[in-house]
Amino acid sequence: MLSHIIMAQTSMSGPETYGGKRGVKALVEQEMIYPPSAYEQKIDGDVVVDFIVRSNGSVTDVKLYASSGNEELDKEALRLFYLISWIPGEVNGERVDMQDRWTIKFNTYKYDRLCRKRGYRHLDYEFEHISMDPRIFGETELDTVAQPKTGHPDVDLERYLILNVTYPEEAKRYNIEGSAAVSFVIEPHGGLTNIHIEKNLGGGCPQELIRVLNTLDWTPAIKNGHAVRSRQFISLGFSLGGVQGFELLPAQQSGVMF
Repeated sequence: MLSHIIMAQTSMSGPETYGGKRGVKALVEQEMIYPPSAYEQKIDGDVVVDFIVRSNGSVTDVKLYASSGNEELDKEALRLFYLISWIPGEVNGERVDMQDRWTIKFNTYKYDRLCRKRGYRHLDYEFEHISMDPRIFGETELDTVAQPKTGHPDVDLERYLILNVTYPEEAKRYNIEGSAAVSFVIEPHGGLTNIHIEKNLGGGCPQELIRVLNTLDWTPAIKNGHAVRSRQFISLGFSLGGVQGFELLPAQQSGVMF
């Protein structure tokens, strides 16, 4: 009886990825590069990774639980895994270290379909020197920060969002006003991953902000002459009088709720 009482009083949630399952799916579909030798030999396989998500969101004790049977596929699986940002698990509202497991499937037929859908087989890089370091660098660590390509020199990110964000009908219907905040990683090739709602205003407001951000390409951040991964935090105010109150927040404010 006592064990049942203890279980009833324990609230537990496992680690989650930034953007949830949909976000990880988008990351893999954007970033996966099938190893040429495995592709040519039509080698398929699943890779299962064991790891621990620490209470601060870092990942340790990464190891292969199950190999695909092909070394190159295993390496690509680990490369993709290290691109994922994690939200720690919780027990009774407290963030704790927690073990987890992640599976990725490699299939040459599905990869062909993916390449046709996304329009490329290899990632295009704007700069010659690219860092393969999976770490995400903060603004103070960078030589230059990532910049959006709005398509016009007189249109900065704030203006681009104001011109393109549409006030969601649900937010209008329920008179929802306030600020929505999201964070995301700019990869060395300028694409976005790990998009995460930092403040959910509701009414579809953060989702609309994400939709518009996904229409942009970016010039990546530079550190020591190499294009690197970096994170941006953006807050945008939604008022029934119009979209306003844009704020680009310092990257070191990771995980801050506004």
